[in-house]
Amino acid sequence: MIIKETFKNEFEGTGWEKLWQDTYEKLLKAMPSISFSYVKEKYGVMIIRTTGEANDSVKTIINEAKYKSAHTCIECGEESAESIVREDIPWFLALCDVCYKKEEFTKCLQTEKQNTSLNTSRMLTRQEIDSLRQDKKEAGEYAKKYFKELLEKRKQNTNKKK
Repeated sequence: MIIKETFKNEFEGTGWEKLWQDTYEKLLKAMPSISFSYVKEKYGVMIIRTTGEANDSVKTIINEAKYKSAHTCIECGEESAESIVREDIPWFLALCDVCYKKEEFTKCLQTEKQNTSLNTSRMLTRQEIDSLRQDKKEAGEYAKKYFKELLEKRKQNTNKKK
């Protein structure tokens, strides 16, 4: 499929490739005529933007992918029960402990610290920091709502079977 090839290299590593493929297939089933503005990594999570109006099931699938990407290493694809978005490196990335400890990320962190100490214009503004905190808060609120709804659906299905 052309769309998979188009967005295949939009992420730092290959860890989200399966997540993107699964999400893409779900989106096609939910809305066969779907088209995308972009698919990318931002603040350590997968961001999917569609063109035109998306129905509720498409929005749910996109939000699930965003949530799952925060729990999936962008480099190797290892999944975690907790968010693994690293905020202590120059850019937010979802990295497992093994990939985080790789020499290349350590070098990037050291280089960025040196650049930041030499060039203060590279530091985040208060507005940018507040925006990042708000995005993180919204992602957490969505996750709580999603799992609450999932548990309610399971309870309803269990009650129907009885």
